[in-house]
Amino acid sequence: MNFNLTQSLSEAESVKAQSNLYSFFVKHLKRYTLGDSSSVPSSTASEIFTSVCFVLKSYFDGCGVTYSALAQEDSEMLFKKASDYMEEKVSFGRKLYNSAKAAAPKLDNISITDTLNGIGTFFKKYDIYYYAHLIPGDIDYQLCIPVSEKLYGIDYINGWLTNFLTESIFMSRFEADSIERLLESQFGDYRETILNLYEPVMTAAIGLTFCGKDIFSLNIDSLDAEDIAAMLSPMNDTELSNALKTASSSLAYTLGLNSEEYIKKSALQLIPRIKLAPKNVFRP
Repeated sequence: MNFNLTQSLSEAESVKAQSNLYSFFVKHLKRYTLGDSSSVPSSTASEIFTSVCFVLKSYFDGCGVTYSALAQEDSEMLFKKASDYMEEKVSFGRKLYNSAKAAAPKLDNISITDTLNGIGTFFKKYDIYYYAHLIPGDIDYQLCIPVSEKLYGIDYINGWLTNFLTESIFMSRFEADSIERLLESQFGDYRETILNLYEPVMTAAIGLTFCGKDIFSLNIDSLDAEDIAAMLSPMNDTELSNALKTASSSLAYTLGLNSEEYIKKSALQLIPRIKLAPKNVFRP
């Protein structure tokens, strides 16, 4: 990972910014070691420097602060402002986490339980001052739309929680019995799977939207799957994309959700599978 803070600066500003950053880092490292910075392994010093750059970059980008501030302002004060900004992100993340726990599907899925517990560990161990770019805690459960690998630390966690919450609210619109019946047909013992549980529910609901049938049943039979395949197979990529977007909009409206774009993005991920074997995508 590379959080370059000076590449957009002029040569003179870059020299000044690097000097200011180095002076601050020396002081910061002494705080970490209680004054004995000579005892820090190079790998640890490198991680702490990366963390400092990550915190400053997050502040600059998130608050619209020009990178030249690193050459013009006191680095200690800049880092204080950046740390306060990160604290706000962490506070927001805790609220997201509480909402995610409350909204999590009541499906007794081990991966969901373990991952939410892992995120709880993250908030206990996360260190914005020295290791802000790291993600302490295990995250195993797979989202339908993965969080960008370009996100680190609290940014990754907040992104994960936002997507998980969106998926959980979607699933909450359906009866638990209908979801369990569908997941058992897909995975057998869905309690053990680490695969995403929202995607089969979304897929079934999209398929039933195409059929004009009750989406809340989540029940697609063999004839439905054949009808959907016959409808979609002749379509080119653009037509298929438009059909999925239209169905997604209809689904979001019916469910009373404001997550239409997430549903669309999820549905569009089905295109390669539909082109390969449309009957299998919407199979009962």
